[in-house]
Amino acid sequence: MKDDGLYLRHMRDAIADIERYAATGRDAFFADRMCQDAVIRKIEVLGEAAKRLSDATKARRPDIQWREIAGRASASVLRRHWERSAVSGR
Repeated sequence: MKDDGLYLRHMRDAIADIERYAATGRDAFFADRMCQDAVIRKIEVLGEAAKRLSDATKARRPDIQWREIAGRASASVLRRHWERSAVSGR
């Protein structure tokens, strides 16, 4: 059984975490690989939660582009890992 309230809380918490992690500023963020990894993980959480929300919940907020959230989350994660692999040679 889906629990949209739980998924929405996961999304809210992930956004709050991302904001907190990025609060150190752009340069500090890009200098801290662990922080970047944490943000990538939270983007994954956002995407997975968006995918699992019921159609009824999504329909109540047509102004939110749910598919884009889910799609960008997946694309963002893949792109970031690809960039790291290409740079590090791993």
